[in-house]
Amino acid sequence: MSEHFVHPRITIGMPVRNGEKYLEETLLSLVSQDYPNLEIVVSDNASNEETKAILSRFEAGYPQIKVFAQAETLSIIDNFAYVLIKATGEYFCWAAHDDIRSPGSIKAQAEVLDKHPEINGVMTDVVNFYDDSDETWPDRLEGIRLEKVIASWKEVRKAFFSVPISNAYFCIYGLFRTEVIRRVNLHVGIDFITNVEIPILAQAALLGPLASIEVDGFRYRRHSQSYYHQEMAKESREAADRRRTIIRKLVSKIILGSSLPLSEKLGLFLPLVSGDVKERTARVGNAAGKTFKKRKSAMKKFSLRRSLRRLKNRVLGVEEKQSTAGERRQKRVGENWKGREGRAGGKRGGKNRKPRSILEAEVNLDAPDVALLVERERERARLEAAGWTFVQPKRLKLISDRRITTLIDCGSNAGQYVEELKKTGWTGKVFSFEPLSDAYSKLRAKAEASEGWKTYQCALGEENGESTIQIAGNSYSSSLLQFSDDFKELRPDASPVGSETVTVRRLDDVVKEEGLTFEGPMMLKIDVQGFEMSVLRGALKTLPRVSILQCELALVPSYEGGATFVEVRDFLRERGFVLAHLIDGHANHETGELREVDGVFLNTRVVSPDA
Repeated sequence: MSEHFVHPRITIGMPVRNGEKYLEETLLSLVSQDYPNLEIVVSDNASNEETKAILSRFEAGYPQIKVFAQAETLSIIDNFAYVLIKATGEYFCWAAHDDIRSPGSIKAQAEVLDKHPEINGVMTDVVNFYDDSDETWPDRLEGIRLEKVIASWKEVRKAFFSVPISNAYFCIYGLFRTEVIRRVNLHVGIDFITNVEIPILAQAALLGPLASIEVDGFRYRRHSQSYYHQEMAKESREAADRRRTIIRKLVSKIILGSSLPLSEKLGLFLPLVSGDVKERTARVGNAAGKTFKKRKSAMKKFSLRRSLRRLKNRVLGVEEKQSTAGERRQKRVGENWKGREGRAGGKRGGKNRKPRSILEAEVNLDAPDVALLVERERERARLEAAGWTFVQPKRLKLISDRRITTLIDCGSNAGQYVEELKKTGWTGKVFSFEPLSDAYSKLRAKAEASEGWKTYQCALGEENGESTIQIAGNSYSSSLLQFSDDFKELRPDASPVGSETVTVRRLDDVVKEEGLTFEGPMMLKIDVQGFEMSVLRGALKTLPRVSILQCELALVPSYEGGATFVEVRDFLRERGFVLAHLIDGHANHETGELREVDGVFLNTRVVSPDA
């Protein structure tokens, strides 16, 4: 098998069930792509024998094709999610079994992502056609052109929050950065398929820009057997109204749960409210419509004022009485969950008030109750699935209170942590360390476009030299340690797909040799997948200057010989650091076992950076 099939850069994921009529033509269009370094992951959703035979023949003839047969029928969304889980490429796109891609389309999309690290997904233009006709017509995705996105993403982004959506919905078949699309919740909780891409793309649009390029790269087949046309054929007008209402509510929840500034939330929320009012007006009968028209303007203004008031209250955490007695909007709870959640019993105020949510429950930082952390993590996952957004104001408050002006980011990957910090308004100096060549190229591009951000291509450790890093399929789980067998089984997306020889340097030596200067209080963030103790031992002279330290803490090590929660905590405690905050992390969702958390430590003996 060729090397580029062993370590693919792009994964095309195809969920299919009984698709024998069009499957062969579609697969031929995928294996004919002129981008050599790709894999095609197919999930056969308990299909008939004809479909299985086609898949078996293609798998035998094309080494880039991997077929996974499902013993029992999955839901459509679960089947879409399955191929994403199995993806090992840096970039990912879904492929329906009945659509066709032109030979150069994937390459053109990949070149955009390579050239523009700020773009998270890219789609080509679309040519629509019927399988029983020569008629074709184009869908030009002009509204989300790459040039427009680069000029003003804030304006272009609105296309992904409109109901009904524009032809931007074709982006569901675009090429995404795998690590980004995996952060999107595909299970949005609706009982139909039509327009499910709207809440999915709305979530993706909150994570970063999605764009289109002027290439006729995608042929969209319209036929009576597609899920979309089957649903539309039997959908009544009332059902269509219900579907749009459900989608609007979902998108509204996504907007309200986001971390966008209030003004940007309003810009996305108002068109949804306006569209809902217009549709309700159109549904009124002739007689009632005459009366309604006289009052339409007043009703619309009232509806907008009420919606804006509720949106503002929700964003600011202000309580407002509901129509149902005893129900109230919940203030921000836990670590700043925004949304509605029933309160637990107990009186307000007082020492004995019960927590309104498991997210508010206090954790003993010296001896954490793992069962409690598991319950918190489950609650977070449940709320995320409902469209809520989770941020960490306590960590940000600690950074603000300690007036952090410098960040040392160890294990920066592509700079995601720094980007999230900068979105909050933080403007300090950054020193980022990342050993992997691919991730470092993205990191460097972001740093060069930002003031006060320096990067170093190396790993940090206890001794200077070279070492071999195991490259994970999702990149950010890559480690200088060997992956444990159970971790590879739990996280197939993180399983090793290769290795790379990298430079390892002691942080103390880098500070001295590179002449790093720290202005004001500093923070050290360590995200090195089990290699934490080695980094800390190589930073003994630097640690006394660190005011805040954030570090992954393993309750169940995912890497052989990796540092444990107790080991890291005790090492830092001996040097004057106290554990001030825990951030729930990776868990085994099958058993509920929490495997790792992030700890935020405060230095009680901090030394001035100028000392």
